[in-house]
Amino acid sequence: MFHPLKKDSTGREEVFSMKSKNEFKSKLAIYMETYIHLRAATGIDVSHLIYTYKELDEHLVSLNHDRDYINKNDYDGWYEKMSMNAGIATIYRKVSTIRQLLTFMSQQGQECYMPRLPKKYKSPFVPYIYTREEMWLMFNACDELRAQARHPKSSLMRFQRL
Repeated sequence: MFHPLKKDSTGREEVFSMKSKNEFKSKLAIYMETYIHLRAATGIDVSHLIYTYKELDEHLVSLNHDRDYINKNDYDGWYEKMSMNAGIATIYRKVSTIRQLLTFMSQQGQECYMPRLPKKYKSPFVPYIYTREEMWLMFNACDELRAQARHPKSSLMRFQRL
């Protein structure tokens, strides 16, 4: 759970409290809490980490996961469950967040499955470039616009010519 900002004895604000030892219940709880604490200490907002790690933690608890590492099957089960109702950008962000945790665990000596990042979403948007004639027609149409009434919220404004 995300803890509200509290002032400590030095007057600094605290973002994440390690007092919440029962927040994560799986065998990986110590890694999750340590990583979140390290990130919070650098001043980074950790609310998205907590939320994503909580999802993974709940999945691992439901599997009665008793290992200090994550293998491909553990990850794939979480990914399948998480990606059912999520958009492409959300999936990418959550997988990236889990990869950060797994990288941290690897640096601590735990061998973990390291998933690949999914492909980033590519928008189907193709910009349209107006021709000189279309630009001329558009600006001519704008020049012909006249205000119906004078009021401060009018979308028509007067620009002086340079």
